Amino acid sequence: MVVLEAFGLASAELFNYNREIFKFDQEQRLEKDMARVEYQIKRFDLFREDIEDLVKLTVSKMDMYHMVGALLLAFTCTIYTEGLFRGIEPPWYTGLY
Repeated sequence: MVVLEAFGLASAELFNYNREIFKFDQEQRLEKDMARVEYQIKRFDLFREDIEDLVKLTVSKMDMYHMVGALLLAFTCTIYTEGLFRGIEPPWYTGLY
């Protein structure tokens, strides 16, 4: 009978020890999973910033292309509507045409 009682006390102590380790492991696993999720959120925020930078670069280039296109259109309309210059034509003007 004493042997069974000793066995019962030993198994209870072993169960409590394993339970404490299990709880500790669960807390560690939860912290690890939360850190992983936070890192993924930060990572995708960086992807969004990269895409935003690429779009801003494209828009700024298109603004420059619109300016050049508007100037070319203005020079072309001037040449077609007003005709030739009086006197000597500037070489940069005829080079644009």
